[in-house]
Amino acid sequence: MALYDAEQMVYGKKHFKDDAEFQGRATFTGGKRLNGKAVTAAYTFTDTDGIEFLLVTTGATAMTMTLPTAKDNTGRTITIRKMDTGAGKITVDGEGSETIDGNLTVGIWYVNNFLTFLCTGTAWLIVGAPQPFMIPHALRASSWELSAGTAAAFTDAWGVGVANPYVPTGVKSLVLEAVSELTATNAAEAYVVTYLRKNGSTEAAGLRTNGPFFYISPAVAGCSYRHSHSGLMCACDANGIVEYQVTPANGVGKLYLTTVGYSMMG
Repeated sequence: MALYDAEQMVYGKKHFKDDAEFQGRATFTGGKRLNGKAVTAAYTFTDTDGIEFLLVTTGATAMTMTLPTAKDNTGRTITIRKMDTGAGKITVDGEGSETIDGNLTVGIWYVNNFLTFLCTGTAWLIVGAPQPFMIPHALRASSWELSAGTAAAFTDAWGVGVANPYVPTGVKSLVLEAVSELTATNAAEAYVVTYLRKNGSTEAAGLRTNGPFFYISPAVAGCSYRHSHSGLMCACDANGIVEYQVTPANGVGKLYLTTVGYSMMG
């Protein structure tokens, strides 16, 4: 390893074949060029390949990109980006049982989505990602993922234990389109309150999100009313699961949900 502890003036190119450590400030007046690689197949990073970003074209084929051994790459950052609209999904895997933000794998599913990873020496963290990433319209659900949900107690939105099929593993929160519906049963005042929260959480954890709410007075018995909420964000578990609850008064309440985006960072 080369060690530089005094001022160095370099004209032209300088190649470091091994590690170089700079104690103090390093200034690059011509800009710093990152070492990148474009691939169309699965790739396994090595300790010595020096790759800082990987541009992946999947086509229709699912592919796995494997990060290098954590203990030999402390402080290293790697960015992986999906370059095409092909249906192939990228899985990013840590070596062996090494984790990425606590997960064995995370996913990059849609064109122009990317993740940046930082190695701690024992694991990898996600330190960069679109915030949030919006799912392309053509790839969203064609109908409500939760249609006419009426659960009075918190219930998994997509079915008990069912992962959200529109987001990759490792997701932290969802961007949802939400509509609440109330069918009044009499002419008194009527309302519906809806809530969302991360799967398995409790209200005490501060993770409950208010869904669409509305109040009608007077109501017309037998009439249905709807209220929509766009861009509603809610924490979810690593499989994109949220729980919902519907609380009506003087009527029948329902909730409709579909996923339009997500975040891979907390």
